[in-house]
Amino acid sequence: MASRRLRGRRNSWSGIRFLHRGVDACPAFAASPAIHTDPLSAKQFEEEYRGAVAAARAGSPQIVRADETQVNTELEAFMRAYRSRSQQGDGSV
Repeated sequence: MASRRLRGRRNSWSGIRFLHRGVDACPAFAASPAIHTDPLSAKQFEEEYRGAVAAARAGSPQIVRADETQVNTELEAFMRAYRSRSQQGDGSV
C-alpha cells in the first residue's frame, strides 16, 4: 500500500518538474520552423515533373529531384486549393 502512495507521489513530482521547466521545454509548444517557398522554383519542378510523366508514359521512367523549397511551394498550392474547396463546402480533394 505504501509503495502505491510513493508511486503516486513520484508521478506528481514529475509533473511539477515539467511545470518548473516551463512550457518551452515541451516539444509540442515549440515554435514552428520557417517555411520557404519560391514560385519560380516550383514552376521548374512542375515542368520537370510533367516531362518525367510524359517520358514514363513513353516507356522510359525518369527520376525527378526536388529540394525542400520546391516541395514546400507545391504543398502550399495544394493546401490553398484544399482550403478553398473546404470553405465552399466541398471537402473532397
